[in-house]
Amino acid sequence: MATWEGALVWAISAIGFLSLSKTILQFVKWVYCMFLRPPKNLTATYGSWALVTGSTDGIGKALTFELASKGLNLVLVGRNPHKLKSTSHEILDKFGKKNKTQIKAIAVDLEKVSGEEIEGKIRREIQGLEIGVLINNAGSAAEGPRFFHENSREDIDRILKVNIGGVCWVTKAVLPGMLKRKKGAILNIGSGASAVLPSFPFSAVYAATKAFVATFSLTLCVEYKEHGIDIQCQVPMYVATKMISNTIDGTSFFVPSPEKYSKASVRWIGYESLCIPHFAHALEAYLLSVVPDSVLNNVVFLFKLRLRNKRLRQLESAKPMEICKMGTWEDALVLAISTIGFLSLAKPILKFVKWVYCMFLRPPKNLTATYGSWALVTGSTDGIGKALTFELASKGLNLVLVGRNPHKLKSTSHEILDKFGKKNKTQIKTIAVDLEKVSGEEIEGKIRREIQGLEIGVLINNAGSTVTGPRFFHENSREDIDRILKVNIEGVCWVTKAVLPGMLKREKGAILNIGSGASAVLPSFPFSAIYAATKACVATFSRILCVEYKEHGIDIQCQVPMYVATKMISNSVNRTSFFVPSPEKYSKATVGRIGYEPLCIPYLAHALQAFLLSLVPEPVLNHGVFHTRLRMRSKITFQEESTKPLLNHKH
Repeated sequence: MATWEGALVWAISAIGFLSLSKTILQFVKWVYCMFLRPPKNLTATYGSWALVTGSTDGIGKALTFELASKGLNLVLVGRNPHKLKSTSHEILDKFGKKNKTQIKAIAVDLEKVSGEEIEGKIRREIQGLEIGVLINNAGSAAEGPRFFHENSREDIDRILKVNIGGVCWVTKAVLPGMLKRKKGAILNIGSGASAVLPSFPFSAVYAATKAFVATFSLTLCVEYKEHGIDIQCQVPMYVATKMISNTIDGTSFFVPSPEKYSKASVRWIGYESLCIPHFAHALEAYLLSVVPDSVLNNVVFLFKLRLRNKRLRQLESAKPMEICKMGTWEDALVLAISTIGFLSLAKPILKFVKWVYCMFLRPPKNLTATYGSWALVTGSTDGIGKALTFELASKGLNLVLVGRNPHKLKSTSHEILDKFGKKNKTQIKTIAVDLEKVSGEEIEGKIRREIQGLEIGVLINNAGSTVTGPRFFHENSREDIDRILKVNIEGVCWVTKAVLPGMLKREKGAILNIGSGASAVLPSFPFSAIYAATKACVATFSRILCVEYKEHGIDIQCQVPMYVATKMISNSVNRTSFFVPSPEKYSKATVGRIGYEPLCIPYLAHALQAFLLSLVPEPVLNHGVFHTRLRMRSKITFQEESTKPLLNHKH
């Protein structure tokens, strides 16, 4: 160009053209998938039987009819034998003669029965059947919108067991047969409450469980793709079922009947790992994606608050925007593309400026003055948790240390007091409780009693559990799955429920939940499906609680570390580096961000790593992570089987 101004205009226009092209290509792909792509022949592709949980009502029941119409035989899973019998008769009356449909019913209550019993019963009942399609549809939610602390223990237990435990145990029962035949499709029903909306206030536990389901599905999709098994999470918005009868009455364009939704749902089985199959829902999701998160959070919060208080109001429609007239269409086109380019360029620049301010310039909060003089930390005797206790003590906070080992709690207390006892007059209280072995009621009750009279200003839910080394999902023992779910999800729920009332009473507090880049940064984390899914659950739980309790003076946050040199990752990484800090280095960054953004990556090198990974296309990243962790799995398996110790490789 003749001038630098012209070059700048062309550069910005080029960015606008690329941004516009990407959007157009995405739209063309969506049109093809939604309207033109033929559905798979499920019987020929996967097998002659489909198993559906939650099959006697709503979406589940409609799906059984749709699958029967496609010629599949059905295994109906539900808790009510009478409704199972009734649904079976209805299907046979409609398709029994026409399609020679066979039906088997399994009565099992996913809430009341243990994981071992669920898996065992379903394995026995489906023996000899070619289960080609599994649909994990069963779900549970609380009746009506509620603040998290208003949920009963029974409600929380039920939602966690049905929405998470049910998916895990039924999948574990069906997977071996699919692996043996090297074909199969698994469809897990997620929700727009976690996959579309940035938060879903007053339904925190429900939305968090659906985030678990989405990440679990994405990771299993990568793990089992090479075994001929297609795993997918479908994301409905509102469907006119009993579950939403307290919120929306009747069907509409955006609220289809279960029958209409199921037709769209079946068309998408076996394709994308995460999708919104119903046209109106996809349109709704796009319109919502244009709205800034902060605005959307506020609108959803107020809408659901009105629902909670039974004072619904009609939403006012927005006025149409006026369109400026241009002299010629060529000028208008250039200006439009340049504007898109400018906005595409301005957004990352503004985000970068904000990130620089937050990472380097923004002062950390005075935790004692802002929130209170005591901090409670779970998983406080090792790794990140232990380092955080030292960092908090250095800031003048008194500590409540929660852990399962009384001896390690005592040792950690002595170490902290030796360093800060005289200098900061640090006080320490220890609570020995095993988040894996003890019931939710006992955890909540014990912590409430022990912290009575203490001004808990900061709660850090750091305790976490995973398996030793990468494993396919079906290789995990029942004990491993149970432990990870109880510590990583239930532990966070029950400890939070114990501490929240005091914060609400004082109208101040900060809660920090430790998440993971395994779910918040990477699109999938093969061979650690349960762990990654629990961390997605924690992130969504945190975002929703942040919106629910902001007006009560409580700041709730999820921080996302990548690798930190702790015992938990000793099989993967055996030393510190620029990208793998020590727990002490990481904890300094962590404490500096407490009370700010609802979701953040506090450590500089991790944030840089996340940015670099965001530039890599998802299929490439999934492939790279899969094969890296597959090699790691092979190495650890060899180490376990070998009689000789495996030497650590230096890179």
